[in-house]
Amino acid sequence: MRGSPVYQVHEIFSKSGIDRIGHSKHAAKAAARESIAAGSRSATWHEIGKRIGIHSYATADAYRDVWRHALVYARESFGIRDIEKLTPAAIQSFLQSKISENISHATFMQYAAALEKLEVALNMYSEKFDRHNEYDFKDAIQSARTIAHETLARFDRSRAYKDPEKIISNLQGTSKLVARLQYQGGLRIKETQIKADQLQGNNTIEIAGKGGKIREVSLPTDLYTELKEKIETSPDHTFSYNQNSYRTELKNAATEAGEEYDGKATHGLRWNYAQEHFQEAAEQTGSTTAALYDTSSALGHARADITLHYLT
Repeated sequence: MRGSPVYQVHEIFSKSGIDRIGHSKHAAKAAARESIAAGSRSATWHEIGKRIGIHSYATADAYRDVWRHALVYARESFGIRDIEKLTPAAIQSFLQSKISENISHATFMQYAAALEKLEVALNMYSEKFDRHNEYDFKDAIQSARTIAHETLARFDRSRAYKDPEKIISNLQGTSKLVARLQYQGGLRIKETQIKADQLQGNNTIEIAGKGGKIREVSLPTDLYTELKEKIETSPDHTFSYNQNSYRTELKNAATEAGEEYDGKATHGLRWNYAQEHFQEAAEQTGSTTAALYDTSSALGHARADITLHYLT
């Protein structure tokens, strides 16, 4: 392909089929799951991520910018002027150059996610226009990711607590249960007042989040059991409590653990959940993009790029 990096990136984005802005991401995920199931394979987030496009303007802008920078780097360092000739070596070297610039861990994750999606877009473009090219950047990205995890600073300016488990151990009764729901379930404080009909069995609760967005949250068995008992023994079959009292007790518990409460507050435990969930998902799937979408879904976020703020 000829043309400037801006032109080539635009061609891949607009003509590959990766641009799904204005289309339902939920429907795309459902279709991907059905397609994968039809092939008798496991519908992992990595597999699903390969089959869905880009549904957000913010994500599209961020990803295209990374694609352009990667192509410029490949041209200057490898003599590759054609985006269709990008190699795993060029991708890995580009990411390692960003690590050497000491970018934040969150910024690196966005670069990695963007390049994973570029692989998808290039394969879609190749198939659509019979280019007979195949692209696989997975190992190259994973290699750079391993270095990034070991060297780049994480959680700078984060609202996450350094030791959430120590803080929770300083709490008692209802406040401890609420804190665990936030830390182990990723719930907003407004989502922790739970009714009997939200108990779904199999350690799962149904949560209506911002904008009425419904999601299912899986809890550890002991936490689900304790919550269920609280609800069943409550006169109105609802787990409820005084939020101001909880905030005060959490602040005292954080202070006792030697941590600052201001600027983190109750939402800090949700940040801890997001960061730990992302790391686990990334290790399981081997894909930053898949882990980002998985964490975004678990948090009830409308867009995956919102979740990036939790990973700084």
